[in-house]
Amino acid sequence: MVEDTQFFTLRTEGRAEVYINENSSAGVLAIRYQGDVQAITEQTTAIWNSMMGDAPLSIGNIEQNMAREFERENVEAQLLVSFSLLAILIACLGLYGSAGFTVDRRTKEIGIRKVMGAE
Repeated sequence: MVEDTQFFTLRTEGRAEVYINENSSAGVLAIRYQGDVQAITEQTTAIWNSMMGDAPLSIGNIEQNMAREFERENVEAQLLVSFSLLAILIACLGLYGSAGFTVDRRTKEIGIRKVMGAE
């Protein structure tokens, strides 16, 4: 017995898993390889067809599965960065406006002092 495990994203509800330690039948075959993906796929398909006949073979890639699983989080991260940059831009515009207002006010103040006789 093990606790509920979280193999997928945090949005996916945790589920109970059953692990069977049996060597006779496994539903998934994981192959670690180096080299050309197409050649490995062709060799695996040929071996599968020679041993299993017409039984369907489903081939997937872990990187593609993981990318598909976390696609929503990647989009949300991009949105977060975009809105953060927008907030920084708005803050910079506010600072620029405040500085411009202060310069304008000081210019008027200096002009009034000159008119009143300041050196």
